[in-house]
Formats: sequence, C-alpha cells, structure tokens
Amino acid sequence: MHIVGFITSLKHAAQVQLYLRDAYTLLGGQRDQWDRIVVIPCAVVLNLNWVADNLQWIHGAVMWRPSRVAVMLTDTAQSVGWGAYLPETGNVAHSSHSASKKRQPIHLLEMQAILHSLSSFTHLLHGHQVECCMDNKTALACLVNGGSSCPMMTLMAKQIYTLLDSISASLYKAVWVKGSLNVKANAASRWVNHNDWTVHPHHIHRMWLELGLWTIDRFADHINHQVARFNSLFLVSGTEAQDTFSVTWGDEVNLLVLLFYLILCVLQHLVESQALGLIVIPRWEAQPWWPVLLCVTTKTIVLGSRVEVTELGPSGECEPA
Repeated sequence: MHIVGFITSLKHAAQVQLYLRDAYTLLGGQRDQWDRIVVIPCAVVLNLNWVADNLQWIHGAVMWRPSRVAVMLTDTAQSVGWGAYLPETGNVAHSSHSASKKRQPIHLLEMQAILHSLSSFTHLLHGHQVECCMDNKTALACLVNGGSSCPMMTLMAKQIYTLLDSISASLYKAVWVKGSLNVKANAASRWVNHNDWTVHPHHIHRMWLELGLWTIDRFADHINHQVARFNSLFLVSGTEAQDTFSVTWGDEVNLLVLLFYLILCVLQHLVESQALGLIVIPRWEAQPWWPVLLCVTTKTIVLGSRVEVTELGPSGECEPA
C-alpha cells in the first residue's frame, strides 16, 4: 500500500484519489486497519491497475503547468438545460435537458454540464490547462477532492479527467463563482430552443427507403441528429460546424429539418452550393418560397400531418403551432 501514501506528493492527487477512493473504503480508511487480509473486488483491482499503469505519467513532466490557461465557465438550469462560455474565444455551448434529466439532482446535472462543455470545446482546449468555474459547490468539491460519496459523481469526475487526458489538457483548478457573475453561461443554460423537434423515426426510415441515404444532418444537435455527421446551432460534442451556412453543402447529400423561417435561405444556399438536399417542409403554397421550391425539386413524397410526422424535443414544442 505504499502507493496510497505516495499520492500526496503527486501534482494530480485529486485525479489519483478518484481511482483509490474505493480501496480506501474497502480498507476502512484507517491506517491501523491496513494489516489485515481483505478480498479486493475486480472493480477495485482495475482502479489500482490504472494507478500502477499510469504512475510514471502521473509523476512525470506532462504535469508541469504550461503557459496556456483556458478559463471555462459553466452553469445549469435544472428545468431547462446547461450552458458554457469560453471568455478567451467568445464561444458558447448549450444543450437542453431531456425530461428524465430534469428530475435529476442539480449537482449531477452540474457535473454533466462540465463534462458536456469540455466535450464541446475539445478543439479549443487541446493542450491547455483548464480553469473550470461553476456556481455549484457540491460539483466543485467532487473535482477538488477527487470524487465524493456519490458513485455517479465519482464516475463523472473520472470521465472528466479522462476526457482532459485525451486532448493533452488537465484541470488547472476548479473555482466557485457567484451565479450573478456567471452571466454568459447562465444565459445559455436558460435559453429554450422551441425548435428542437425532429422527424419521427418511422418517417425517417421511409425517407431512407424512398429518397435514399443522406451524408450529413445540417440542422441538428448531439441529441437528435439522424446521421453521425451534423451541424448545430451551438457548439456541442461531435458537430462539424456551428453555423451551417458558413460551410459549403456541395458534394454532400444534406438532410434539412429546419426552422421554417429559414426555408428561403436554405433553398438559396442549396442552389449556390450546387448541392443535393432532402428537405422536410410543410405544404404551404401561399408562402413566397413555394415557387422557388417547385423550381428546384426533383422528387417529393407526402409524409403526413404535423402530428404524425414530428417528434417533440425537450422543449415540447413544434412549429408551426
């Protein structure tokens, strides 16, 4: 058990404690109990093996603080979603909570917000030391102290450190900030996307059969995208572009489940990109974009009524009402 006493000298002690927490619990937490024989479960063995396998890395030069420090502010609104803000670049990330997540404790949602925020900003945080600012003291204590008595909190803390390791970054420090000072992230967490609906899986399958497969979903997020590649309104994990109009759509088969006020812009962008698109659109012959749509359309199928075709997102709303 020399390794347990050694962790206090490590710069990343909190990260190591995440993997030694179960061993401490198993031994009773008191040093005078360590001279007894105990049966170590497989899960604890795996955690100890992680420490042994990574000991040289943990104690090596990679933990030396580089000059680049990135500040990330996160916030969670339990009834809406989470938001994050990088002051250095001005980037904002956001996503809504599902109905099941809204019933979870706020400290779990805060840890998930940190994990999702880091995942959304990976390309911006690569090689950085990250200063993570939040207004939830329970989540803060979990990161600083190397886990908590809640297994889910400890698991998410491990996932956060693993994600940082994968992008050659590390947690420089975790800081509590007043909610009133966390303006950008706070606003993002409370923004309600009333257009987070998507097409029902039955009709998605029918579109595949009758119109063919698409290569990218242009108006989606990490929750409702219908193919691996997608563009989104906010920075979220996996997105290829935050503003789909900033990239060309040529050489792709584009799935376009969009906000209806963007229909004319989308048709124009399709023509300019000389791209192929599968567009889900209401039959609205009185609209000014209808003649344009007829000019560029090569094949149509009728899916059904709005109630039949659409599947509501976290906001529970769908346009047109």
